[in-house]
Amino acid sequence: MPEHTDDDPAREAVLDELRRNAIETYGEERAAERLLQLLMESTATAIWRVSQEPIEPSGHEPVSRHA
Repeated sequence: MPEHTDDDPAREAVLDELRRNAIETYGEERAAERLLQLLMESTATAIWRVSQEPIEPSGHEPVSRHA
């Protein structure tokens, strides 16, 4: 699957929410720091990637017969 994370609306929505929370928590000046921006971008990408994964198990996983 090609990854176009920079323009994905779901990733951007997560990033926007992270930015709003950072401003509320740290203030505009601290939220604008490059390290915090990089962390938010990485977090948004990680959340986006996980959201792209199927919910059902993939492959043949053994089913436990014990309840």
